[in-house]
Amino acid sequence: MRAFIAIPLPPAVTALAVQLQDRLRTAGHGSFPPPENLHLTLAFIGEIPEEREAALAAAMQSVPMKKMHLATGEVGRFDQREGGTVYLAVRPDPALLSYRAALCASVRAAGFAIDEKAFIPHITLARKAALPPGGIKAEAAEFDAAKTVLYESRQIPGRRIYRAAARSGAQKDIDSAARDANNFHEKER
Repeated sequence: MRAFIAIPLPPAVTALAVQLQDRLRTAGHGSFPPPENLHLTLAFIGEIPEEREAALAAAMQSVPMKKMHLATGEVGRFDQREGGTVYLAVRPDPALLSYRAALCASVRAAGFAIDEKAFIPHITLARKAALPPGGIKAEAAEFDAAKTVLYESRQIPGRRIYRAAARSGAQKDIDSAARDANNFHEKER
């Protein structure tokens, strides 16, 4: 399975990201993740054997996440060989950076490799895309983050879907995420 750990987005931040995607679509081309796939990646692990999923989930869950207040920033672009990735930045809050460092240490201690690129907190808006001349302005959105999710990423014909394999955080937030995931899988059918 292809795995990553991320913070799911609240509806208001997802709505802002979708508005920005719509503005990018009118400005050019790109591959746009659907709203249910938008998230803030904390650790990309990549391919792991399915029998190691429980160990990865335990490593994630062993690092307590305290509720943190985050805010989005500007729209930017990572340059890549196959076109760029356009993103909505998330301000690098000290609590977020500290939590991510502890999470990555736990995941590594459990025997998993993590993508070693410099961590730039962001929400991917489009792949193989360019910013229009002058860029795109985004209003800042503030939000609380209190849970992380271990996702499995699967490619099916024509699209990528994410399955929530495990959750960590306050129980009421986990219950809410479970309902959201069940609703997503109902849409998938």
